[in-house]
Formats: sequence, C-alpha cells, structure tokens
Amino acid sequence: MSSLPLDDRSPENLTVAFNGPDAHTIEIEAGSLGTWTFTYTAGDRGIAPDGTLELWNTHTNVPCGYMIQTDDPNGWDYCTVETTSTAQVEFSHLAAWYKDHRFCEVRVTGGRIAPGETISIRIGDARAGGHQTEAPAYSLEGLGFYAGVGHAGDGSVNVLPIPLSVSVIPGAAAKLSATAPSVVAVDEPFALHVRAEDVNSNPGARLEAELVVFDGERELARAVLTATQAGIIEIDGLSLGTMGVHRLLVRTADGRFEATSNPIRCEPGPTTRVYWGDMHAHADWADGAGTIDWNYDFARNKARLDFYALTEHIYATPGNPIISIDKPPHLGPERLWRECQEAARAYHQPGRFVTFLGYERTPWERRRSSGDLTVWFMHDDADLIIEETIAQTIESVKAAGGDVFVGTHAAQRPDWEHYPDDVESVMPTIEISAMHQHAEWYLFEGLQRG
Repeated sequence: MSSLPLDDRSPENLTVAFNGPDAHTIEIEAGSLGTWTFTYTAGDRGIAPDGTLELWNTHTNVPCGYMIQTDDPNGWDYCTVETTSTAQVEFSHLAAWYKDHRFCEVRVTGGRIAPGETISIRIGDARAGGHQTEAPAYSLEGLGFYAGVGHAGDGSVNVLPIPLSVSVIPGAAAKLSATAPSVVAVDEPFALHVRAEDVNSNPGARLEAELVVFDGERELARAVLTATQAGIIEIDGLSLGTMGVHRLLVRTADGRFEATSNPIRCEPGPTTRVYWGDMHAHADWADGAGTIDWNYDFARNKARLDFYALTEHIYATPGNPIISIDKPPHLGPERLWRECQEAARAYHQPGRFVTFLGYERTPWERRRSSGDLTVWFMHDDADLIIEETIAQTIESVKAAGGDVFVGTHAAQRPDWEHYPDDVESVMPTIEISAMHQHAEWYLFEGLQRG
C-alpha cells in the first residue's frame, strides 16, 4: 500500500457512527446495541470501475461484529453496503475470524464513484427489522479504523490519511468492587481500593456517592466518591486491630450498592505476603487492546494489581525479528521495545507496583513443535534477547546471568524435548491457564520427564 499525502485538499473523507452522529472520533458505551456506520466520501479521484474500498481495524480482539454476514437480514451482525452513486457496489470480502484486521472490502461494479458521492457500510443494520450489533463489552481507548482505497481499479491501494478512533467507556454503575492487601500486620495502615463497575464489570463506571467501610459491625471509615475520581477511590489509613481473617464491607450511604472485599489475613508480624499480578498481557501491538500506557494504567490504577508485565508478540523470524505479520515496517520491534522500556520505567511504583519488561517469543516455525515463550527482564533498560530457536534463546537467557527468565505459554506450548535439560535454571514458571485453555497436564508431563 502507498499513502495519500497528508495535505491532500480533496473532499475525500471517512467517518464512523454508532448510535449517534458520525465523526472521526466517537465514544460508545460498553455492551450497548447499535449499528456501526462507516461513510466514505469520494475525493477528486473518485473510484474507477473495479476499484475497492477496504476497512481495517487496529485491534485483534475487537471486531465490529463477531458474526458479520450478508445472508440473513433478521440475524445478528447483518451487513449492508450502499452508495449515492449510480454505480453498483458489493462486498468482496468479509472477515471470517477475529484476527483478520481487513474486516471488509467493497468493490465497485457497473460504473464509477464520482467525487462527492458516498459509500456507506453498516454492520448490525436493523432497518429491515433484524438485530443491531453489540459494542465491545469491555472498555478501552483508541480502537482505530482506517481505509484503503483502490482509486484506479488496477489493484493498487492508497491508505486514507484519516484514522478513526473509537473509545469504549463504562456504562452506569451497577455494583461496587473492593480490593485490599491479602496480608497485613496488626495495626498496620493499608488502603482499600474501591471501584464502581458497570454491568459488564468495567471499572470506572459513573457514580457519585458517600461510601462507608465496615469491619463486621464496626465502622472503619467514610469517603466521598466524586465525579472527578471517575468511579475509583483509594481509602487510605485503614487498620485492623485483631488477628484472623477479615472481610471488609463497603456500602454506599444510601444503600444502593455494597461489596465485600477479598479475605485479609491479619497477623502480628507477617513473614510472607501474597501479591497479585499479571505476567502475560497484550496491547494493540499484538493480540490485545488499548495502548501500552493504557494497559499499564489499567493494571496499576483500575485492576489494582501488585505487579505486571506487558508481553507483546515478537516473531523470531530468521535474521530479522518482526512484531506481527500484518504490521507496516515502521512499526518494528525496535520501536515496540523502546515503548515497553519507557512504560515499565514510568509505571513502576516502589512498594506499590512492580513492572517487568518482557515480550512473548513467537516462533516463525510451526508452533506445536516449538511453541511460544514468555521472556521477562529484571532491568527496564535491558536489550532485547531473541533467537531463531527455543534452545538458542534459552542459552542467551542463561548467559545473561540471572537478569532474564522465561515461562511457557498455556496454549502454544513447546514439546518438552525442545528444552535443554537444565531449563529450570531460567524457567521458574509454567503457565497453566490462559484465555485459550487450561494446561495443568503440561506441568505434570514436565515433572514426569524429570
């Protein structure tokens, strides 16, 4: 693809709408029903016969519809295309699965799209009485869309310099959630993290309320959740005076919502603590959603994790690692690694939130025979270590002298014979659960092999 000049003065345009006016940037409510409408306005070049309009999204796991189809007007995610031109338009491609970023292509037949004429693509078109489509159920920022236009009809495509951005925001508050440390000492001050959540458990839902915290029948604290706090508050200065396991109750003063915290073990002098985190996560560079910064902010300030690692895919292609098979060349591993380093440094908060620089090594060769590895670094300024094979990667990790360690992937796991005999020296963790599947059996297989 080539790009149109950014100072192109033609009226060529692309907008998006979902239950509201069309624009280049919109907000939609998580889980709401509506119709995605993408409207393209032809510029001075128009679109010649056999030309195309392609729509792409930037997030792997956030399609506009999970069952997009053109056969049943009464079914879910029904798609239509129409034009103000006398030319004919038809779909020539619809994505069949969620990792197809080019989610639709429209071809011009029987005429030409003239300057100023429009093509409108609707997903979840309910005008014939069918269903609207459902917005993503989870909140995120910067879901991006862009268009490729085949003006000449000769197979060449130009990327329109008009990116669209959609932010998915939480709906109204439907419940509260409360998170406290798992272990505290007697009379040790700690904070209770309270968040308002919508019906889909998105934190940061809209709520203004006075909150009351109880330990049993005893009132511990009161706090006011204001509009400027965006549905999340840390109630500091709490403490427990008796040993045992406590669960705190937090309730709105008007009685609308309440939540019970996780168990808190209170001891005279804890010798061990329990911490919670996520060591395998993705952003919009790979299989996830949201920017790297957005994900770190969510982990620390919304999910209230204690530690976190963002581990984007880097493909171990022979001689030239790449971040994805469908990203443009300027979005290479060097830029990704730099952003990951910067975020790991910026979000580390000593005593509160520990960050790990990391990535997921994805083999270019067949996955079942070689599998994926998650690689973590103890220093935020570490250079990327990635080799063409698992054995080579692990040898380079061992040579780092304890500053790097690795873990398996629950779904794309290597056969055990691909590991060297002393792999446990750098692989202290085995992932046994992910969104794909549970893999406890893989752990037991490794133990049986010695």
